[in-house]
This record gives sequence, structure tokens and C-alpha cells, in this order.
Amino acid sequence: MTAPRNYRNVHAAIAVNAATMFDDHPDAFEVLYYKADLSHPETVAPGLDVVGALDSSERTLEYDDPFPCKAIIVPEFKPFPMSDDGNRTDGVEPDPVVLLLSIIDVPEQSVIQWAEYVDDTNLRDVSMYVVRSEQVGVAPGVYAKLYCLPMQAFGDLL
Repeated sequence: MTAPRNYRNVHAAIAVNAATMFDDHPDAFEVLYYKADLSHPETVAPGLDVVGALDSSERTLEYDDPFPCKAIIVPEFKPFPMSDDGNRTDGVEPDPVVLLLSIIDVPEQSVIQWAEYVDDTNLRDVSMYVVRSEQVGVAPGVYAKLYCLPMQAFGDLL
């Protein structure tokens, strides 16, 4: 039997460089990361037909408390395939927001949130839903490249 490939030393060095990149990069900004808690089973919506109730096929998710970290928006120009809800044909979302996050463990369905200026004095909250997470590096990864889509407001920014 041959010795297994070992990436640990290389990834330790890259992780140090990645930490420096997030600390020193001029485009890095602070975000709140809400990790999707996938350990709890999803709650099935009640069968009542009430305005604002979830559809029978929808599920709710639990999220951990927000964790502050840093992000960098990455230009990405390949289309991102999407499936619709069945009432429409499958399509392609041409403009996902691609983020590098300064932490490693980012499951799909998590939420990233930040505030940004819309003019000289007014702020808006931006909430992004992680639809795909790609590990950068080979087992174990160094950080994650996240494909995100905008979502409606998700709680309050701290």
C-alpha cells in the first residue's frame, strides 16, 4: 500500500496567507454569517390554508446566532443553473453573487448579511442566501467560495 497524499502542511501555509488576505485586502468587508443548522429536522408546515402560512412543500430552517467575519466579492461570469418550483421551466440565473468568506464551514442554505451605503447618508441591509458552497483547496479546504442569491431582509443587523 502506498502512503496517502498529505495536503495538511500546504493548507496550513495557505490558511495563514488567506487570513492575511482577508485582513489586508482593500475590498474585504465585515459581514454577519448565519450558519444554517441542518442538524434539526425541518418543520413541516401545518395543513391549514391561512394567509402567510407555508405551502405544504415548504420547510423552515433554524439558524445559529450571527457570527462576524470578513468577505470578498469575487467576479464570476459563468451562468449558475437553477431549478424553479415546478410551475415554471428551469432557467439560468446569470448573476449570482460569489463571495469568499474568511471561515471554512459554510453549508448551503446559510445566510450572509451586511450593510452598505446607497448614498452619502443612507444604509441598506443586504441579505444573501447561500445556494452553493465550493471548498477551495483539497481536503481539508482552506476557505469556501459561496454562490449566493439575494433574499428579503433576514433579521436585523447588529
